[in-house]
Amino acid sequence: MPGVDAVRPGGETEVGTTLTVHARGKDRTSTIVALEPGRAVTLRSVQGGVTADYRYTCEPAATGTTVSLVADVRTAGLWRLLGPLIRSAIRRADAGQLDAFKRAVETRV
Repeated sequence: MPGVDAVRPGGETEVGTTLTVHARGKDRTSTIVALEPGRAVTLRSVQGGVTADYRYTCEPAATGTTVSLVADVRTAGLWRLLGPLIRSAIRRADAGQLDAFKRAVETRV
């Protein structure tokens, strides 16, 4: 992900494990909420009234790996009013994630 300096897992790769992501001078956390080893992982990030679930899926393809990302962003309280703006900002900020994720997956295969 752009701007990410480090990712530190708080344990084994399993549901419930927290990842600490250091980006742009700040630490943020995500939690693994779903896992299909070798195929998919869903990470949940919560900041204030915004909850985002990022589901990354990998499928073998003739030319390498097909990688997809679905971001489910939910807002609560006053954040609801800013929901469309927050979703748009996340979409722009995460635009390059799939290419970077695909490269990382293919170099580990």
